[in-house]
Amino acid sequence: MLCVAMLCVTMVCITFPRVSLAQKESDIRMIVVVNTDNAAASISREQLSSVFLKKPTSWGIDHPVVPIDRERDSKVREVFSKTIHHRPTDAVEKYWQIQIFSGQDVPPAERTSDAAVLAAVRANPKGIGYVKANTPLGANVKVLTVTDL
Repeated sequence: MLCVAMLCVTMVCITFPRVSLAQKESDIRMIVVVNTDNAAASISREQLSSVFLKKPTSWGIDHPVVPIDRERDSKVREVFSKTIHHRPTDAVEKYWQIQIFSGQDVPPAERTSDAAVLAAVRANPKGIGYVKANTPLGANVKVLTVTDL
């Protein structure tokens, strides 16, 4: 009897592995996009993190940068946060709560879809965003290579 009970538990563990959810998230790939008017071809992971935390507010003299984020619950945002910030989305949200409460700054504008991010980047030569890697870019948007990933 004891062997049968142990076998059932083993089968349940094999049938419903907890890893499956993490595997789905890890299957999501993202790309960073900018307006084609932006001369940049690449950016380091650290610089990109800083841009989305609004630490630098420009690409250089007279070249402001406007980061465009995905909504908080987006899987691509979680991938971005873990890959670029090396923190989960919740930790980035806490950073922004402190910034808001202290009167320092507000978080980047959020969009609810990849298409909306692309539209915002397309409409703003200073814009930078990220979308799922398989998203068709359309006109006036290009991929910005992230170095040192």
